Amino acid sequence: MQQRIDRLKADIVQLRHTATTCDADIRRKLLALADEMQAAVDEMQERLTAAASDGPAAPSLVHRPPSSASDESARAARHAKRGKLLLVEDEALLRALLADYLREEGLDVVLAAHCEAAITRFEEDPDIDCVLSDVRMPDGNGFDLAQRLLARRPAAKIALISGFSERMPDDLKQKGVRLFKKPIPLADVAMHVKQLWST
Repeated sequence: MQQRIDRLKADIVQLRHTATTCDADIRRKLLALADEMQAAVDEMQERLTAAASDGPAAPSLVHRPPSSASDESARAARHAKRGKLLLVEDEALLRALLADYLREEGLDVVLAAHCEAAITRFEEDPDIDCVLSDVRMPDGNGFDLAQRLLARRPAAKIALISGFSERMPDDLKQKGVRLFKKPIPLADVAMHVKQLWST
């Protein structure tokens, strides 16, 4: 895990350097992405440090008390109710970061880099019953993607994340689709995704 964090830190440095060579609009977008990744990496580092020490976990993270046999049975039962999570994110580094974190949280994650890839994955894998997607992508947007996925599998649980002031269509709200605003802590992402299966 530490090696992954170190690689991501190096990628963030490179991303910031690349931003300095771009025009103002692209530079702002790259720096915003770098800031978002840095916050996520910092949280992962904090988790790793807390797990390796004898001290209490950082207050921003979910405290996990020692598990009893009944706790383990309950956790297994909840996990059995879950299928797979389809994570749709066009930024490769952020996609990898989120996937690593969610897998550490015990989720079975399938990846897609854009809308069409997400549709293909969704159609090919009937075990996918939950989707977490960015709203703005090169080949479409998360709202249209949600409509297309729900048309194929109405019971699917879908959550969208956006760094912009987006307004979700009313019909998607009525279908239970959720919209979260960036920046959002990794621990909150995992919590919201897990809550989708309970609704």
